[in-house]
Amino acid sequence: MPFARILPSIALGVEESANQYQWIYGVEVHAHATSQIISHVLDRRPLLKVWSEIWEYLWILAWGLFGIILGLILQSPAKTLFSLGVISIEIVGICFIGLVLGWWIPLVPTLLALASAGLTTFFFDRDLRALLEQRSLTLKRSFEAIHNGPLQSLAVILRNLGEEEIEAEKLRSQLEQLNRELRTIPEYLSQEMLSRNDSLYLEGNEVLDLQTPIAEMLYYVYDITLRRNFQGFASIQSFIPPNFEPLEDCQLSPNQKRGLYLFLQEALCNVGKHSQGATRLDVSCTRSPKEYCLQIIDNGFTNISTNYQRGGQGTNQAQDLARQLRGKFRRFSHSPQGTVCELTWPIASNWWQLFLYLGNWKL
Repeated sequence: MPFARILPSIALGVEESANQYQWIYGVEVHAHATSQIISHVLDRRPLLKVWSEIWEYLWILAWGLFGIILGLILQSPAKTLFSLGVISIEIVGICFIGLVLGWWIPLVPTLLALASAGLTTFFFDRDLRALLEQRSLTLKRSFEAIHNGPLQSLAVILRNLGEEEIEAEKLRSQLEQLNRELRTIPEYLSQEMLSRNDSLYLEGNEVLDLQTPIAEMLYYVYDITLRRNFQGFASIQSFIPPNFEPLEDCQLSPNQKRGLYLFLQEALCNVGKHSQGATRLDVSCTRSPKEYCLQIIDNGFTNISTNYQRGGQGTNQAQDLARQLRGKFRRFSHSPQGTVCELTWPIASNWWQLFLYLGNWKL
């Protein structure tokens, strides 16, 4: 047999055709085989060896599992791609060394398993985490809406029932107001989810644009909160308009602005619910060379319950905001009488403010 026919292949510069074959003479095949044998004997060149199929499958599967673990651990696209690139280079190096030593190790299937498993797991895990975070945020916003609206009104009603006789008509009016606030919760939540971080919805269908300057929005929150029908506000004789201009240059993310507005609202509501006989309410906003300070001060007698002393949802919100701002939240007695609710946070440098602003931007 003068020549042998082998599998069809495509050569550069040769037109592709379904019936085209590449031919090689049989003597060339024998020459290649003889050259391999001679090189193995004289030059100590190793002959190529391969693993059994089970070990090749385990090799590919192991790197695929490693890609899954890598995708779960790393949460950054840049880190994931960089790690996959470095590991792929290492696999190429291992396969090259194995080839030099005479072992044929699967390369392309291994790289495909590693990259596809790692990237698929990363994107799937990222979407799952985003979904869980969105649900957690929805629950948090729901509780905030209920706490800052209906629960505040309910606390006032229960307190009035325990201290004095309420006329049926007045009680009916308060319960109707509570009913309206409860019914607006679903609409509030739908608007919150649609607007994401652009707006803050308060009781009474009040909408705050988080892109508005901080000083202007803080005064707006102060004004609409004092309009609420709380017994503690009725005895106050003078309201000194607060000056929030020291916060004009404070760079906060929308999430931090939301927390700051809710902090002011909660502190004012606590005065309206718990303070008795208060004749003065001061909201002080100052800026020192190192920090900002926001204080809500009243001179009333506070009948603080055990739950209030331990801290409720409002306290948790204030402490969470203080952690975000790397600051401190305190509630302490005011001399000679009254309560001070204080939030302080440091003035960061421009580059650090930008870092915090981007780091705290949440969906």
